[in-house]
Amino acid sequence: ASFSLKAPTLFSVFIFIVLRALRLDVGYVLLAGSVAAVGWMALVAAAIAESPPGAITHDFVTYITSDRILVGAEIEKIIAILTVTVILAVAIARARRLLIRSVEDRSARDTAEAALRELAAAQAALIQAEKMASLGQLTAGIAHEIKNPLNFVNNFAGLSVELLDELKAAAAPALDALDDDTRAEVDETVEMLTSNLEKIAE
Repeated sequence: ASFSLKAPTLFSVFIFIVLRALRLDVGYVLLAGSVAAVGWMALVAAAIAESPPGAITHDFVTYITSDRILVGAEIEKIIAILTVTVILAVAIARARRLLIRSVEDRSARDTAEAALRELAAAQAALIQAEKMASLGQLTAGIAHEIKNPLNFVNNFAGLSVELLDELKAAAAPALDALDDDTRAEVDETVEMLTSNLEKIAE
């Protein structure tokens, strides 16, 4: 039974603990390490109980070169099992914290990048709106500046038509004294001017 306390069995215990560590769960690692330590104690107790008298030695060389049991060495193995368990548990706990922090940082970075993209889009929209507003004001100003001279021309044309009518009325006695051809030519010219001014006023 003391042969089971040798190195290959101990390696199997460490492999068992490491396999539990692959779950990245501190609880599983601590449970596996505790079970391994208790199991090794039970194995040592069973080996001592089943060994013949004199199977326990205090000499390390004898322990290494024979199947005899060195209680101090077995206690050191149990301490090694518990130490490895604690180290793995601490490493896994730190790794989980780093992983969580990394995920949180990445999430925060993604959120910040999304906010930055939205801000850039809003800024672009605002600049576009300002450009359109400026263009609208410019168009309105141009339309106003164009409309003013046109209004002036329209008003002047309407007033000119009225002045021609008054001129015709005032010059009627003098026109009657003219010969028919000259009077017809003057009437035609006045009608042409009136027609052109009315077209402008339209």
